[in-house]
Amino acid sequence: KILKDEYKDDREFVRKFYVESQSAASLSNVNIVSVYDVGEENGINYIVMELVEGVTLKDVIKKNRLLKWEVALNCGLQILNALECAHKNGIVHRDIKPQNIIATYDGVLKVADFGIAKAINGNETKKIDESVIGSVHYISPEQAKGIMIDARSDIYSLGIVMYEMLTGKLPFEGENPVSVALMHLNSEPEFIKDINISVPLELANIVHKAMKRDIAQRYQSAREMINDLMEFKKKETAVTPDLEVESAEHTKIIVKTSGEKKETGTAIQQEDAEKYATKKTQKTDSFKENISEENSKNKNGKNKKEKTKQEKIAVYSAVGVSAIIIAIMLFVFLNVFFPNLKLSQMFKDKEYYLEDYRGRNVDEVVSELTEVGFKVETEEGYDEELKNDEIISQRPSSEMNVNVKGTTVYLTVNVKEDEDEEELINVPSVKDKELSKAREELEDLGFTVKVTEINSDDVPENHVVNQSPSSGSKLKEGAEISLYISKGKEEKSVSVPKFVGKTRAEAKAAAEALGIMVSFSESDEGKENSGKVVSQSVPENEEVEKGSTVNLVIGKEIASEPVVPQIVTRTFNIQLPEGNNSEVVIKKDGKEVYKKTHSHSEGTVSVNVSGSGTHHISITVNGESFLDQNVDFE
Repeated sequence: KILKDEYKDDREFVRKFYVESQSAASLSNVNIVSVYDVGEENGINYIVMELVEGVTLKDVIKKNRLLKWEVALNCGLQILNALECAHKNGIVHRDIKPQNIIATYDGVLKVADFGIAKAINGNETKKIDESVIGSVHYISPEQAKGIMIDARSDIYSLGIVMYEMLTGKLPFEGENPVSVALMHLNSEPEFIKDINISVPLELANIVHKAMKRDIAQRYQSAREMINDLMEFKKKETAVTPDLEVESAEHTKIIVKTSGEKKETGTAIQQEDAEKYATKKTQKTDSFKENISEENSKNKNGKNKKEKTKQEKIAVYSAVGVSAIIIAIMLFVFLNVFFPNLKLSQMFKDKEYYLEDYRGRNVDEVVSELTEVGFKVETEEGYDEELKNDEIISQRPSSEMNVNVKGTTVYLTVNVKEDEDEEELINVPSVKDKELSKAREELEDLGFTVKVTEINSDDVPENHVVNQSPSSGSKLKEGAEISLYISKGKEEKSVSVPKFVGKTRAEAKAAAEALGIMVSFSESDEGKENSGKVVSQSVPENEEVEKGSTVNLVIGKEIASEPVVPQIVTRTFNIQLPEGNNSEVVIKKDGKEVYKKTHSHSEGTVSVNVSGSGTHHISITVNGESFLDQNVDFE
């Protein structure tokens, strides 16, 4: 890949291009596109990457509209494998989306642009403000806010990708990037099973957990999500995806030539392409030969079978006419004697929407489900808050469609031991009483007390707002009663702090702590105020309502002079031994960069190797070590 012309003169871009590409080069994983080298030649900044033959995952989704859930599961696990490797190495992708995932024709997924996505994705990268980077349909809520992101942001984006694979649509669509970003912050996606009922509920729940807006409720690591998917997969069998689809060429390949002779790497690519084309031709020829043989066989046997076919046709015609007559008679019979019966219902598995039956009387629910056609089994359980014979839990879970045929509904029913009414204690009302008096009254009766503080506009501070269980209930001695105590009216106004002098992040944190909002605009205020608030729309210490917005002017950030790594070329002179031809192999940091067979008549061979910083160079001649040491390329 080469850096686009519009960025080559941007020093900050070039600096990030080098630093982040070198970080990505440290990753080694079957599901990550390998980065072999990064450099500059004749004003062109380039990255040498693994050649992957395939299409993007976006192409696959477009072709199929949506993928089978088994395929989506397989794809999700491969992407998570790549993310786990990157996160362990301290790299967050920041732009996980189907366009950045390549699917080979063998069904292997490879994640591309690790660590460099924010620098070179061009028009596919949206900016909501100066600190939000990432394709807007796949960014996490924290990216949309422009706050610090971590590995969990990649997991959110993966959740969006899996949602798209399973439903064929994106969870959030809007008129512009800002409206989509706001949906990530404020909206819940439509439930996957409401769009594609064939997706198992457990898999849908795993994907929705990955897409939680609250970062603390998401999977906290790629490994945690892998474990849940693998646990689910034990019950199911994932298949290899059919990923063959036409795709436009997005990557410009630079082939270096010298006269009429191509470089070794190009020759290998050409040879592979020819082999691939030959294989396809051979398959086509073989297919044609098989068809030709079949036609020949059919032709030779045609006369022998012609008579037999005529006899069979006569028999089939008679059977067909009889079947039609019987079908008409059956149709008339059913319409006369069963006018409300739909034939389609006779051949279709009946589905029924299971409600949430928790808290309902078991006899009522069993009667209802049995009438529909379910088998029902009950088991005993105990829940102090429910009455006798009320349902504690159910399987299958509630609020889903299930096939009636072959399904057994399991209900756990609350069964309380017979209690002596005389041993139960009446719960008194302590509402509006002062806490110490309410506690004393309840503890004197033998109850334990749990206190929770809440705001109240009506009840004085330190008085009981509510209680649970309510008065009139009968409980055993030692039972717990929760008291909700007023801590006074909720403050609806706050004093505006001093924002001037704070950084963008510091100002946001201070505002969030007080429950107010801030917006930013930039002004050229000089290097000394770069990145800091220089003025605020509401003066310090002025009272404003919670939720109000304070406008802050921040000094335009001035980028420091970038440091561009210098690419240096070292020449290695290799003395060839006497005798037969010699194979010379050079490796840089364990990766082969030169391999060629030389005649001993050449005497000494000079080979150039480029790099920046320190690299480990090993040179072997006919398998024997010629050089093995760290070399400084400064």
